[in-house]
Amino acid sequence: MRSGWTSSAPSQYRFSDFRQLLRWLGDEKILPKNHDPADPQGTLIRVTHWAIRDAWFKKQREMTRFYPAALDTLQTIRAQKTDLAIYTDTEASSLIRRFWLMADNAQRDGHVKDTLDVLDLFSHFYAQPSIESDYETKQRMSLFKPDAATGKRLSKPNGPHLQKILQDFGASPDSVLMMGDTDKDGGSARASGVDFGWIRFGAVLDDAVVRTAKIMADPGYKFGLAAVKQAFREQAIAPAIILHRDHGELLRKASFIPGKGFQTPPDAAPAGSSCLRTDACPQGQTADPIVHRLEPSFRSQVPLLPTGPATHFQPEPPDFLP
Repeated sequence: MRSGWTSSAPSQYRFSDFRQLLRWLGDEKILPKNHDPADPQGTLIRVTHWAIRDAWFKKQREMTRFYPAALDTLQTIRAQKTDLAIYTDTEASSLIRRFWLMADNAQRDGHVKDTLDVLDLFSHFYAQPSIESDYETKQRMSLFKPDAATGKRLSKPNGPHLQKILQDFGASPDSVLMMGDTDKDGGSARASGVDFGWIRFGAVLDDAVVRTAKIMADPGYKFGLAAVKQAFREQAIAPAIILHRDHGELLRKASFIPGKGFQTPPDAAPAGSSCLRTDACPQGQTADPIVHRLEPSFRSQVPLLPTGPATHFQPEPPDFLP
């Protein structure tokens, strides 16, 4: 977001979790009370929650778009048969929701003929586990497993994660460029001996957004140009390429060659084999210690959100509304 809730905000719409927003509004006593004696059925709070969700998803649909020149840049790189993969700490369902919106808006705006044209730009996606994801994308998605000892999520910077991606594509570190806008991206690249391309303009946020992020977002993430630069210095991250204005600069600052494509190792566990957790792996089958390969029929054990599947963007109104 450049300046508040405007339709010109780029696709990097960080505050996509309305549940976190609702919790924060409740903590700040901005929302009606959950247990108000004057409203024993909780009608007011339920209507308020629905209204926030509805407005949230509508605004997200409007705002979730590619950066200027980003889609053209990706299409140009892919035309050279270079492999493109998305590596994110975002949960799979959130990634699918935002990716689908970007593709849908690209089609609506006349940039592609079909939403699958956008999906076909990427060979594979790496994300964190969540609720079930969209059919087409699940066929080419891997979920990073939690730490075997603690059960906690392993996020960026994470050298083994990026090394797994290199293994999947049969790529050497010197043939890979990792793009990102935060120190977590740069830290992963540095830990794996991969060149880092810093999307500097993605770290440029106005003061209001930075203040909001410090309150609402994961404290492990740095927001704003000054904070990201400081993190770079602390971690000795030195970008090989810096994009100042748009993704089109990448075509002038790097060269691209054909890749080998995504290659699942022959001894890997079958996709969708319920081996997300090592202790759930069938006897005699070796679970990959780092990733779980999805397939369209995969279902996690996490309860579905009341708003429906990942691509259900506008919640149905409560049954007590006219």
